[in-house]
Amino acid sequence: MLVYLLLFLLASLPVFIKKNSKIINVSVITMILVAGFRDMIGGFDVYIYGEVFELPVIRLLLFDLFEWGFRLVYVLLRQVADTRETMFMVFSILVLGIHSYQIKKLSPLVGLSLFIYFAKFYLMSFVYLRQGLAMGIVWFAIPLLQDKKYTKALLIVALAFFFHKSSIIFLPFFFICNYKFSNIQIVLLTALLLIVVLSPIGSQLTLYLGEISGEDKIGKYAEKSSGINFFYFLEVLFFGAVILRYKSLFYRNNNVLVLNGFLVYVWVILFSLTNATFIRLGWYFFMFSPIAVAYLITYLRGSTAKVLGTSLFYIYYALIFFRLLLVYDGGDFMPYKATFQDFESNGRWEFMEYRNRTGFYD
Repeated sequence: MLVYLLLFLLASLPVFIKKNSKIINVSVITMILVAGFRDMIGGFDVYIYGEVFELPVIRLLLFDLFEWGFRLVYVLLRQVADTRETMFMVFSILVLGIHSYQIKKLSPLVGLSLFIYFAKFYLMSFVYLRQGLAMGIVWFAIPLLQDKKYTKALLIVALAFFFHKSSIIFLPFFFICNYKFSNIQIVLLTALLLIVVLSPIGSQLTLYLGEISGEDKIGKYAEKSSGINFFYFLEVLFFGAVILRYKSLFYRNNNVLVLNGFLVYVWVILFSLTNATFIRLGWYFFMFSPIAVAYLITYLRGSTAKVLGTSLFYIYYALIFFRLLLVYDGGDFMPYKATFQDFESNGRWEFMEYRNRTGFYD
C-alpha cells in the first residue's frame, strides 16, 4: 500500500503546483519504473502474457489468441531478451510513455489530466498490455480528427486493430466527432440507451459487440450478468450533468470533438450498467475524460471557480483510485511486490505460476 500512496502523492503535486513540468516528468518516470518492476501483479492475464512471451519463438508465433501486431512486437523483443521481467518493463515504457505523451500534447492542464489518468487507468495498465498499446495508437487519431483528416485517422485505427481487435469500436466515432448535439438530443439518446441496456436487447447487443470487437470476455459475462452497477449509474448522472451544463463552452471554443468524445465515454459507461466488462470498450474514449475536464477548468471564470472545480474533480478521482485498490485487493495489486524483492505476496493468482511446472521450457 505504501508504494501506491507515494505514487498517489507524487501524481497529486502537479495538480496544484503551477510550474510543474519537472514534477510531471518525475511522476511519469516513477510510474513507469513502479509498473515496470512489478512482479506478476495485476491478475490472471499477467501470467498469460508472461507465459506466452517465454515460449519458444515458433510457438509464440502460432499463439493466435494474440493479434499479429502484438505477436510481432513479442518476437522482435525476444531477439534481445527472453524473460518476462524485461518484457513487462519494455511494455510499461511503451504504454505509459505513449499515454503520457498524448496527455502532454492534448491537455491544457497536463498536471490535472495526468492525475485523472493515474487514478483511473494506471493500475489497469498493469494488466491491459495489448489494449493499452492499442489505446495509445488510437489516440494519435484524435488531432487528425480535429483537423478532419479522416483517411489518416482511419489508417491509425487500422494499425491499432493489429494490436487489439476491440479498437474497431472507435470507428463509429468518426461519424459524430464534429457534430454539435443539442441538449434535447443528448437527453433523448441517453434515455434510449438506458432503455436498451435494461431490456433483453441490451444483452444481445452486448454479445454482438463482444464478437465483432474480439472481446470474448464481454460476451461470456453478458450471458450471466445481472443487476445494475450503482457506481456507474452515479458516474453517468454526474458526468451527464456536467456535459449538459457546460456543453456550450466547448462548442463556443471550437472544441466539439473533445466534448463529443467525453459524451461517448459516458454512453459506454451507461452501457456497462449491467455488464461491467463492457467498460473495456470504453477505454478507447477514456482519454477524452482527462482532456475534457482540463478544458472545462480553463473555461470557468474566476480563480475561485477554477480552484473549486479542480478540487472537486481531484477528490472525485482520488476516491476512484482508492476504490480500485480496495476492490482489487487480495493479490491483484496489493501488496506491491517488485522483481528484486523476496517475499511471499500470497496473491490469488499465484497458482498460475508456470515457471514451477516441470518441462515448461521443453
